[in-house]
Amino acid sequence: MKTFSKTRKTMRVALAGSFLASTFLAGAAMAAGDAVPVPDPVPVAPPVVSPSWDGLYAGLAFGTGEITQDASPTSSLTYDTDVYGAQVGYLRDLGPVLVGGELQYVIQSTDDQAATDDASTLRLKGIVGYDGGRVMPFAFVGAASVDSFFGDSGSGLTYGAGAELRVTNRIRAGIEYVVDDLDELDGLPYENREVLLRLNYEF
Repeated sequence: MKTFSKTRKTMRVALAGSFLASTFLAGAAMAAGDAVPVPDPVPVAPPVVSPSWDGLYAGLAFGTGEITQDASPTSSLTYDTDVYGAQVGYLRDLGPVLVGGELQYVIQSTDDQAATDDASTLRLKGIVGYDGGRVMPFAFVGAASVDSFFGDSGSGLTYGAGAELRVTNRIRAGIEYVVDDLDELDGLPYENREVLLRLNYEF
């Protein structure tokens, strides 16, 4: 009888242990099933940094113009011109403001039979612009040295405004309006107005 009682006690202990083990495993499985999955981190693109307008540049300019020279107090001579030339300059980026200088040389040709030669203008500009990211509006003022269609020469004021668009990190395209104003060229007031397209390469 003692052996039978001992056997029953052993079976009860074994069953109780089995029950506890199965209960523990079931609870662990439920806990694992209730775990909230952690989402994968979303990749964040680095901020886009616009290239600076700071530095040396050089390029070409071409367009059309109109030269007006007073022949007398009551009459003037006007020449329509085709213009082409080149420029080199340097800009300093001071944040939203750009400052710099540019040397530009252009040749003006006309179909007017009265003209004996092409005219030319050398300009030294002081530039102030705005850093608008890919776009830079600007204005300038400076000095112009002019050789006219008839061999006369003189110097005076040049001024104007324009804008450039960054096509690539190195190439910029733009447009500008230029006025050359001379109080006197061969004794007569002289004015030149041009609209020029610009294409510059930044070094």
